[in-house]
Amino acid sequence: WSFAGTYTAGPLGIGLGYEVHQKFGAYAPASCCNSADDRAWGISAAYTFAGKVKVGGTYMDSKYETSPIHELKKKTFTIGLEWNVAGPHEIHAQYAWADDSKGNSPFSIGGNGGVEPATTATGIPIGGTGGDAWTIGYRYNFSKRTWIKVAYVRVDNDNNSNSYRIANTQSGLANADNVDSVAFRIGHRF
Repeated sequence: WSFAGTYTAGPLGIGLGYEVHQKFGAYAPASCCNSADDRAWGISAAYTFAGKVKVGGTYMDSKYETSPIHELKKKTFTIGLEWNVAGPHEIHAQYAWADDSKGNSPFSIGGNGGVEPATTATGIPIGGTGGDAWTIGYRYNFSKRTWIKVAYVRVDNDNNSNSYRIANTQSGLANADNVDSVAFRIGHRF
């Protein structure tokens, strides 16, 4: 089930969403249970000042049942800035942060931006399972429909995490490994 709503009026935009996967169990061990539920809710907001500077942010709160008696929780947020410096020139910046995993689960969740276990198999809290990322970029608008963008991204994993990466293709990260990347993008709206 998914529910979402947005509100936009002039320079202000707000969004709210909630999603639940009933009896999903994708993140529970295969030998365990397929009746586990996952849920998440999030909020976003953005405001444009004088038509030149747009500031926005997101917050997400997720909970995964990894067994009948274990759950894993994760909170994340981002804040971003788009600044139309002059004419076709824009500067973009973003900071993203993921809190340590919480709950009593010794099981991790895979995939890009996955969640590390909150506790060891014996129930000892792990800690240091978060991460953060910084992005700075430049965008040049050739027209209202065509643009290019170049950006630098730095992802920092905490000591007990290797989940935060720039793309799914970066496998084999060890705990506390960090990733640097340069991105180049061309966009056109038809």
